[in-house]
Amino acid sequence: HKYLEEFPDGFYKGKLFVFDERYALSYNSDTVSECSYCGVPWDQYKLCSTPQCRQLILTCPACQQQGFTACCVTCQDKGRRLALSPTQNSFKEECECTARRPRIPSELPRQVRLPMSP
Repeated sequence: HKYLEEFPDGFYKGKLFVFDERYALSYNSDTVSECSYCGVPWDQYKLCSTPQCRQLILTCPACQQQGFTACCVTCQDKGRRLALSPTQNSFKEECECTARRPRIPSELPRQVRLPMSP
């Protein structure tokens, strides 16, 4: 964000993502993203409404009022099931968004040694 502080009228469009509870810093009025559900211009991130899911979602107020507050169909279904059975506090299945995220390998692949030529 130091670049934006030094050059506030620069060529940067949209918001700057930050890794804390603010999610994004605004230095201009450009909206370069859209609601995940209806596609209207929207750039305010919120956490998925399903407990224990940490995915960020872009959902506009109109879609939020219709109940679209989860990151994917799996989480939306979890939310409905939790509403019907509040004693069940978690569901084990991984949501679609989390399943698609790139993973950091837990082990480096073994290097295969090539035979030495004479």
